Amino acid sequence: MIAPTWEDELSSETIFNVYDPYLYRGAIPPFKSGTASLKEISLVLNYVAVFQHAAAANLDDSVIILVLESGTTLHRQFLPNLQKILEEPTWDCVRLIGESEERAENSFPTGAILFRMEFVRKLLKTIMPFRESIDAELRFQVMLHKAKVVMASPPLAARI
Repeated sequence: MIAPTWEDELSSETIFNVYDPYLYRGAIPPFKSGTASLKEISLVLNYVAVFQHAAAANLDDSVIILVLESGTTLHRQFLPNLQKILEEPTWDCVRLIGESEERAENSFPTGAILFRMEFVRKLLKTIMPFRESIDAELRFQVMLHKAKVVMASPPLAARI
């Protein structure tokens, strides 16, 4: 369990050190317009803290990291269905929350995500500074690293 950074704990110095809404990303256009809210900035920092904690533990590349955000609940059949996902060795990241049809194409739902440690190490090299909210930032990172992302079917978690 990693202690979260809450939006009211962010200083201007911290924000300017990690977040750049004008960060040039080459040919990939920004996913969202405008600037990130303090809540969005703190959420990215919380994901990065989890990644850094896992990297500091010197875990093997095959280790799986589960990130659960507050407001997420696991489905009753979470463990048996998770076992099926873990048996499939070819993914870098698994989205555990389902998305409605109209949002699925342009969304990377966070809230409950599995990350393979090998992918976490890649993320740590490129995620800071960031310019997007966590869902858009992860979409960018997935494209940048050509990561294989799968969506759990049926979904294993939901937002409450």
